[in-house]
Amino acid sequence: MPNEFKMPAVEVGDIVLWYGDGNVSTAPCPAIVTKATEANVALVCFDDAYVMGPKVGVMHVDDPRVRQHPDERGGWDFRPKDKAKREAAESRQLKKAS
Repeated sequence: MPNEFKMPAVEVGDIVLWYGDGNVSTAPCPAIVTKATEANVALVCFDDAYVMGPKVGVMHVDDPRVRQHPDERGGWDFRPKDKAKREAAESRQLKKAS
C-alpha cells in the first residue's frame, strides 16, 4: 500500500523540533533542516550540552510510518509558534479562495 501522507513543506535553514522516537509527548531537541525532499528531511540536532549530529531520512511526526516503525531517525515537527503562523496563513488562503 503506497504512503499517501504529504509531508508539510519545509526549507533548508528552518528550525524545527526533532523527537528521538517520533513521539511528540516526549521532550524534543531543536534542529536545523539541512536538506528537504518531498518525503523526509536531514537535520542537525542540538541539546543543552552539545551538537547531537546529523539525522538523515527523518519523516514528519504525522507520517503514519513514523508510528509504525519508530527507529533512531525519530520524527520532526514545526515549533509551536511556527505551526500557529502556518495555520493562520492557510486560513487566510482558504478565505481568499472562497
